[in-house]
Amino acid sequence: MNRGSNNASAIDADDGEVEQTIDFGGRPAGAVGNDHGTVFAVLEDRNEVLQIDAGKMALSNRWPIPGCQTPHGIALDDRRDRLFIGCSERLLVILNAADGTLVATARTGEGGGDIATDSSSGLVYVANRDGSISVVAEVSAGKYETVETVATERGATALAFDPLTHRLFTLTPTHVPALTVSPRKPGELGAPGPSQILIIGR
Repeated sequence: MNRGSNNASAIDADDGEVEQTIDFGGRPAGAVGNDHGTVFAVLEDRNEVLQIDAGKMALSNRWPIPGCQTPHGIALDDRRDRLFIGCSERLLVILNAADGTLVATARTGEGGGDIATDSSSGLVYVANRDGSISVVAEVSAGKYETVETVATERGATALAFDPLTHRLFTLTPTHVPALTVSPRKPGELGAPGPSQILIIGR
């Protein structure tokens, strides 16, 4: 996903060469793929999701994201054919992955981070900038709600899910120490502390 040039590059994993560049006509944010040769990408400046045929290296469809402003993260539940797209204003939009139609929306935390899905349980996890993870579930047919909020640390927006252990992994940011004043080295910055990985289990 090339944000600066509004396109995406398909790279050969064997030799690292760019095989083809696909023009999006908008600034890409997140992207997700399945095991059947389909990639989905969101355009944050056009409020759209793109369906890409990875085999043909071409766009298949371009769908609007109803009610979404500045989409960022995206995740796929391939078992249920659902796309989950994080939007500004604490909103998660759920689309049908087959045709792009709106399924539902759900309120979350501050958002802005990664999204992960657990296809075995149907749960969706949204990393929030305010130091939490929103756990979203389909409480009834076509209706999604945040059923739990898990505390993390502010700025922990990187998120990964292990389908074998059902654990979540999130990276807490390094907090840069305050500027120190030294008579020998005025304006010297202290060494940054190490980042930490938080492991969250069910």
